[in-house]
Amino acid sequence: GYMLDSVIQDEFIEIGGKQYPREKLRNSFVHGRWFVDSDNDWHLYDCSSKKVADEFDFNFRKVINDEDLYNATSKYYQREVEKQKNSSKA
Repeated sequence: GYMLDSVIQDEFIEIGGKQYPREKLRNSFVHGRWFVDSDNDWHLYDCSSKKVADEFDFNFRKVINDEDLYNATSKYYQREVEKQKNSSKA
């Protein structure tokens, strides 16, 4: 959740070769709309907006492999570390 809320600011995030809207993934983690199954796949959910009458009427449902999610967030983290290193050298 922290990575998607504070570190990664791209509109879309690439995970396992697929593009996902960062805001939807962020909402899933920040609002606790997720679970991990016995295969270590993350099931992520979000609704279309705060104005939806039933906040549990999820229109965003994605299943993401644990290893793919870890690799993607690690890649984005390393990108930010490199940015920080480069900006401190200037």
